[in-house]
Amino acid sequence: MSAFTNETNYYSRKFECGWSLRAEDPVAIAARVQALARRLGDLEPAYGEMWPLLAARAIRPGRDPGPVLEMSAEDLGALIDRRARFDPPRYPHPVGKEGYNLFLSANRNRYDTLCIDMGVSAGVYGDGANRNRADIGLHNESPVSRDPELALRVLYSLVETLGAQWACARAYIQPEGGAGDDSRRPWLAWSAAGLEAPPFPFSDEEAGPPAEVRSERGGDLLIWP
Repeated sequence: MSAFTNETNYYSRKFECGWSLRAEDPVAIAARVQALARRLGDLEPAYGEMWPLLAARAIRPGRDPGPVLEMSAEDLGALIDRRARFDPPRYPHPVGKEGYNLFLSANRNRYDTLCIDMGVSAGVYGDGANRNRADIGLHNESPVSRDPELALRVLYSLVETLGAQWACARAYIQPEGGAGDDSRRPWLAWSAAGLEAPPFPFSDEEAGPPAEVRSERGGDLLIWP
């Protein structure tokens, strides 16, 4: 896994995961988000300091709710039910088939190597709707991006707290000269046993054959160099 950590031509690195249709109430989603923030905070305290992003503006401590770990699951769930849904007639009516969409970010400058942001789509239960999924964006020089063991802990934290059926770590690669289509370079990918054709966000052509395949956590872990 050393090649991925040492390469420098990436312009973004991301962890992603997903799961099948599963209706969930907002308090259950809040508890999952908090469990994930807690696990990430165990790796690096800054990663546990995520705030809900409720509008396209800077977070203002003292005026916005959060960080999520300073809220109760009930309060965060109520916030999700009010502000993280887009289905008419909206709150307080039952959420629609597209569930909830929550965005979170640490209160850090984007140039800070410990900056982190996260998007969660959960509670989706309708055919044809966007599937349940989550992604974590990290600075290219994040400690996680330089440490395969930390990366595996992030990967499995997503799986275990969100109940994901697949998860991966990958990067976008800047085309040479800045022209043409970008490509997606996988690093790690895990899928639950028996899951057919996991919807990883990269093609087989982009991925190429993995350097290693392991049986872990009730599924298969693929590792690219």
